[in-house]
Amino acid sequence: MITKYKNLYKLSSDFIKENKKRAFLSVISVTIGLTGILIVLIISSSISNNLKAETSEIKKLELTAINEAAATIAPEDEQLISDYDLNFLNSQYPDIDITRSAPLPQVNIDGKPYSVSFADQITLEEGSDFTNSTGRDVILHKDLIGEDGSLDYKIGDKIAIGDIYYTVVGTTTDTASNIYMPMYLDASFNQDSSTNALQVSMPTKMYKAELMDEIVDQINELNQNSTYTYMYFDMDEILGMLVNILSTVAVVFGSIILLVSLIGIINMLYVSVSERQSEIAILRSQGLQKSDISMMFLFEALIIICIATIISFIFAFIISILILNFQDIDLHISPLYLVSIVLFVLLVTMITGVAPARKAASLNISEILI
Repeated sequence: MITKYKNLYKLSSDFIKENKKRAFLSVISVTIGLTGILIVLIISSSISNNLKAETSEIKKLELTAINEAAATIAPEDEQLISDYDLNFLNSQYPDIDITRSAPLPQVNIDGKPYSVSFADQITLEEGSDFTNSTGRDVILHKDLIGEDGSLDYKIGDKIAIGDIYYTVVGTTTDTASNIYMPMYLDASFNQDSSTNALQVSMPTKMYKAELMDEIVDQINELNQNSTYTYMYFDMDEILGMLVNILSTVAVVFGSIILLVSLIGIINMLYVSVSERQSEIAILRSQGLQKSDISMMFLFEALIIICIATIISFIFAFIISILILNFQDIDLHISPLYLVSIVLFVLLVTMITGVAPARKAASLNISEILI
């Protein structure tokens, strides 16, 4: 039995070698279609896995202030939500972090940049907090001052920020910023890098659309005197939808190319049947059964598609790795995808070769040999 199949395989491979050009074109066409499909599957799987990893514990959503009537986004120089409002919102939702999307404001002190935050409640290390503060007071991170600090100041010293002097009243271990000011200085402080875009971060298990609607309603209530309304966008969901849409379109185009390629293989096998009628008749007269003739043509289709599949996998992985590395995304492909592709190749082989194989097996030997 094994010897018979070996002989059938040899007959199939010999014919492919005799028709190298035709077989080569078939391999190239299948490779192009299959490579395109594989690249899409690998990249979409990697991006989806990357998104899941990023949102496995923390869910982040962007809030943008929009004037729906004018279809415009709020300008950065028109501050809608103050740091005081943000602190209030964070106190209402202790397990949720609501911040500005842009970096904290920065100031230059002695030629070096430092970030500034506004808050009334600070984890105090030494000195006093802003409870009884009425002037221009600041609290510095403890690592900035002292013998090993980058600033040559101590509690009680005056520190120049821009053209204004502030009094250092204490130190803190909070790492959210380098310099802290009381909330009442927020409006008077020149925040060149402030923004109206907000970011909401919460544990993924907490995320619900109803909760986000509630938060947005509170923000808009604080912002009720403005013509701008805050709306939230789930960027992970939007990106996921875009990836799925692009993947679907690419797979459709790849499938069309692959279908055209398979039609080409079917035509090649039909031509092969026509050209090899005498050979088929001789093989039948030597004892080969109809099933053996069918298997010989199925082997031809299998050889061509297997070669194309191996080449497609190599090119698809190389191209995908280059694209993903450029975007700093780890390669990830589900084993289920790989098994599905192998099963798909076997199915395609059967579909491609079955009609020509049946035609070859059904040839009338007596008519051909006469």
